[in-house]
Amino acid sequence: MDFGLISGKFWPDFAALAPGRRAALGAGAGLWGLGLGLWVGLFQTRRGQWGALGDALSFTQPMGEP
Repeated sequence: MDFGLISGKFWPDFAALAPGRRAALGAGAGLWGLGLGLWVGLFQTRRGQWGALGDALSFTQPMGEP
């Protein structure tokens, strides 16, 4: 039996990707990583200054002083 997942029918052949497409994927991943890193850094250092908004954006509600 030939299931498409096993034969690679549904997955692209990454070795055959054009260099430009591979560079675009790398640049996009790099931008996402940079943006996420900036957001985490800003959020962790300035959450206390943001008051109620910082608390609302938090996954867990902080207890006491930030």
